[in-house]
Amino acid sequence: MSDVLMPLKSGIKSLIIFALAVLTVYQVSTLWFVNITNRNFFAYFEARFATSAPDGLGRFVQPKRIISTYGDGVFAINYMHIDYSDEWEYTTRAIEAVLRNGIFSHAAALDFDVLLNRPSLIFEYAFDMDPAIFANAFNLRTGVVLTNQGIAHFNTFVIQPPMQDDNTLRIHFIHGQQAFTYTLSQTGRRDPSNIFPFEMQPVSTEGLNFKQHGTQTSLILVPHAPRSVIARPIMVINPYENQFGALHLSFIRNRVEPFFDNPATINFGVSADGIYTFNNLNTVVRYLATHVIDYTSFRPIGRTTSTTFIDDFSSALSFIHDDVYMINDFYLSSFETRGRENIFRFNFVIENFPLVMPPWPTGANCNNPLITPIEVVVDNGRVVHYRRLAFNFIADTDRNNFFNLLALRQEYGEDIIFSLVYPISTEPSLKIEAYFMEQDADDAITYSLAAEVTD
Repeated sequence: MSDVLMPLKSGIKSLIIFALAVLTVYQVSTLWFVNITNRNFFAYFEARFATSAPDGLGRFVQPKRIISTYGDGVFAINYMHIDYSDEWEYTTRAIEAVLRNGIFSHAAALDFDVLLNRPSLIFEYAFDMDPAIFANAFNLRTGVVLTNQGIAHFNTFVIQPPMQDDNTLRIHFIHGQQAFTYTLSQTGRRDPSNIFPFEMQPVSTEGLNFKQHGTQTSLILVPHAPRSVIARPIMVINPYENQFGALHLSFIRNRVEPFFDNPATINFGVSADGIYTFNNLNTVVRYLATHVIDYTSFRPIGRTTSTTFIDDFSSALSFIHDDVYMINDFYLSSFETRGRENIFRFNFVIENFPLVMPPWPTGANCNNPLITPIEVVVDNGRVVHYRRLAFNFIADTDRNNFFNLLALRQEYGEDIIFSLVYPISTEPSLKIEAYFMEQDADDAITYSLAAEVTD
């Protein structure tokens, strides 16, 4: 029997050794070629292999952020992984139930002090939401359930789960200075407490939280914390630079191959002004001197079947998802229609706060700067132009910076209004750091949260 098992044992050992060797080569090559600050491979690996992008319609109606409160004046804010959160899972079921089986209750003048005096989930968009698209995402054929009550569009809605003493589910759509309220109660066709097992929890006041600044018609939230809060330095990674931190024509060519159907047909060169160009008959990809990836497609666009706005948005999402060197979380910040084209702009989220960037030049005497980190132009379902910052942003989990909100208020006053963001700057060199940004100033003023900057 031992003579029979010996070859089997030897084969298993060989397979294990081979698997470990492959894993070692892969990890070493990734660390060598990706050029990650501090070689923080696992942070890059975790971000790189994110879950697949959701469908276009479902993703379009996801907000840029979710705000939660227990009704006690303390708020939490979340920008990250909204589509996988319990709050959004509950919301998708609650909205469909209310719009199908609930009733329109009333419209009232907007008063956030009254509206948010009970456990609430607040969903904010960076743009005005179309009621028809919104309703369609929750399996209603039209948006008349909203438009018939005078809701032309909205950029905020509030969900209030049922409570033990009031088994009524409420949704408030904010349009202008009015709140339009829909309800689903136990006396209706469905018990709201059975939609999804979800219970609001009080927001912790031990760490970072937010409190409402005194206004009834706009929700302005100011950061609070009883003690110093951690702000991790951000590593700025350029996957188009080689292991020595330099741009090289052949290295960039390897990185842009996924934009081409047949990489063997790529022609490439670099101009005197530092623009790296890669092209074939149908596609041109340029790496601009300002570190912007610029893709243009010249393929013929079919006109036999027209696409919808959401079809074009789905194409934009799929294209971003297929960009293998873009790893940051993002949300839709704006869109516009220009002739046959739909233009979608997306902003990055870093460590649960949005990136803030100035208009980013794409060349000398630029008259068409990049105004968000990602811009996608879609014509009848085909991406014809795509621009994005070449950089990725990852928190350096090996280091901590600390900031003290109480000390900041003592210095600048209790009434000053701030938000938490990550601004990006190129002067004197690329840097990114956590900041407070004053919200009510004509010219935005930023105050650094930490002394150390990661270049």
